[in-house]
Amino acid sequence: MVLCENYLNFKSDENRRAADFLNEKGLHAPSVHCAYYSCLQLLKYVITFSLKKTEDDISRDMNRSRSDSHIYFEKTVSNEIKDFSNRKIFVLKFRELKILRIASDYSLRKIQKQDSDEALKLSVEISKIIKNTFHV
Repeated sequence: MVLCENYLNFKSDENRRAADFLNEKGLHAPSVHCAYYSCLQLLKYVITFSLKKTEDDISRDMNRSRSDSHIYFEKTVSNEIKDFSNRKIFVLKFRELKILRIASDYSLRKIQKQDSDEALKLSVEISKIIKNTFHV
């Protein structure tokens, strides 16, 4: 399999733009979903290309830690954020975004504009920390 270094980063940006577009069109649940996956793809990009982990490394690490990809990506990246303040902010904001995404995908409650606005705000803040920390 040929890996294109910028493809995950491109998909992350694409999902961020989709989240903005969906929010503007009043499609708040899928907007939250796209905002979350924009960040998740950016985390995988960092793990793969900044931390130089292969797909086999990632799979082996996930099996060893008995965690799913979302938890693995979050923990792996947060452990590499050396600035304690940025790490704390990243962890809190990513967890907030994840809670919104779970509600968006699985909850019976209607996702409101304020939810998608918050998800977009969180995704921008998370992306900023990641991009500044890992220079991507």
